[in-house]
Amino acid sequence: SSRVLWTLAVTQLESPQRRRRLMAELADLIKFSSENQSQKPLYARLCNGRCEEAFEWLCPRERLVVMVMGPDGLSALAQQPNGYGMLTNVLGFLPGLVIKRVREGYRFKLHVFDSSSALIREATWRNLPELLDAPYPEAAEAVRAHMDVFLTTPVEEFEQKLGYRFRDVDHLPDAQKWADPRFMTYERFLASPRSSLDTRAFLISHCDCLSCSMAMVGR
Repeated sequence: SSRVLWTLAVTQLESPQRRRRLMAELADLIKFSSENQSQKPLYARLCNGRCEEAFEWLCPRERLVVMVMGPDGLSALAQQPNGYGMLTNVLGFLPGLVIKRVREGYRFKLHVFDSSSALIREATWRNLPELLDAPYPEAAEAVRAHMDVFLTTPVEEFEQKLGYRFRDVDHLPDAQKWADPRFMTYERFLASPRSSLDTRAFLISHCDCLSCSMAMVGR
């Protein structure tokens, strides 16, 4: 329920003039926010989907906690010449994946918003249980129980034990991804032993939490 202040259709073909205007608007918005202490901090969230419904919320309706970019990340996005540069140079998308998704009918939109009413915390492992308490209480309990493991174990080690890369599952088409048992929905998590592996898979599949390095928002 945060206020969306600026939106860019990242993969939409636009004239160079319109693209420059949009990027200038973003730069002005960031400058205004940084120079006015009374202004709430700005955050960014990239959404993608095939229909307008995918962009009605800052996150899919099934996800109540997601990762967003804080003011520093937003400034890095504003340095890019266009949305494609944002995706590949800052957000870590492989060029081939972007092209593949667009050919499949997906669109990417970057939303810039303030923290009017969302619960936003820096995405550290210590802050994570608080964000999960209300929407996913059982997951919050599991994160607290396995905190020592999460603090000392890189994500690659979890992937090696599970036998697959989390991003390979996340990049599947939506219908295939949600049907895939490797995609740890909350229902699958509740039915699991809730081990550190199960919990880590849930955090990535359902909360975008590949690493705790950006801001996180719960609604």
